[in-house]
Amino acid sequence: MIIPLLGLCTDFYSVISTGTNSYYDLDMTLKDFLFSSNIIAWMWSAPAVILAMYVGAEILKLNKKKYLISIYIVLGVIYEFFIFLDPQGSFTVVFPSTPGENLIDGYFRFGSPAFFLELILMGSFFFFLGFTFLFKGIQSTGVLRKKFLLFSNGRFYNRRIQYTRSFL
Repeated sequence: MIIPLLGLCTDFYSVISTGTNSYYDLDMTLKDFLFSSNIIAWMWSAPAVILAMYVGAEILKLNKKKYLISIYIVLGVIYEFFIFLDPQGSFTVVFPSTPGENLIDGYFRFGSPAFFLELILMGSFFFFLGFTFLFKGIQSTGVLRKKFLLFSNGRFYNRRIQYTRSFL
């Protein structure tokens, strides 16, 4: 998922264009930086998961997809609530030792409610869509079968890489 990189991209373009990080360049307070960078990066996670779960439910032709989507909408609203109202409690920010040479690293604070909600949303997203594509791949034939199986393999592989990298 490329969406969580938006905050990192803003810092990258700030370093490239001005030679300093966005926090140092704009003379922001820490709270303003957390809002501008980490919120931009992670606010799209819940809507993307909700949309992907809807697409997965449509592919499987589930009868109870309204219940599934409503659960994710509620979880997404709670997630956004924590992200917008408590960014300092949700994120940890590591500033580079020399401003303008490295990017500012912002990640979820382990143990925060937003961290656990993100873990639930993304874990179920990869699990549900991975098995959805696998199930449809087994049912299909020909080129469509190959594409569904490749999608399924990509979902499982991407999940392992992303969560292994975030815990290192």
